[in-house]
Amino acid sequence: MRTSFRHRAKSWPRARRILVKIDVTAHGLNLRFMVTNRCGDAADLVAWYDDRGASENWIKELKLDIHADRLSCHRFRANAFRLQLHSVALLLLAYFRRAVLAGTRLASATIGTIRLHLLKVAGRVVRSVRRLCFHLATHWPGHDLFTACHRALARAPA
Repeated sequence: MRTSFRHRAKSWPRARRILVKIDVTAHGLNLRFMVTNRCGDAADLVAWYDDRGASENWIKELKLDIHADRLSCHRFRANAFRLQLHSVALLLLAYFRRAVLAGTRLASATIGTIRLHLLKVAGRVVRSVRRLCFHLATHWPGHDLFTACHRALARAPA
């Protein structure tokens, strides 16, 4: 249910519009309140704020998990290129989450959690003439998930 009402807190000079989003989930009642000065239907405004929240989460993942805020070069073009590389990395990891991790415990995980559980893994790299071998610990907690991801990537068309 999406609705709105007007309310004036003691510290506010005038009454403001409060949007209410009420959802009933398996965990119980989920109430959300948003203060707004926008006009329009409450359901449309709640959907707009939900979309805005989703884009804010993408920005947060880009800055915190991919470290795209580290633009320490002195030239604009170099920083622009670094930001583009970070953006491509985020898109690749988001695609990886959607295509490979679907149905796993990391299907809805943040990019930082995926990096922590799948990419930041201690191992030993052995290089021979024809190949690289990665030796990972057999009792590492993410071993089964890593193996499932490796098999899914091996089945993917080239």
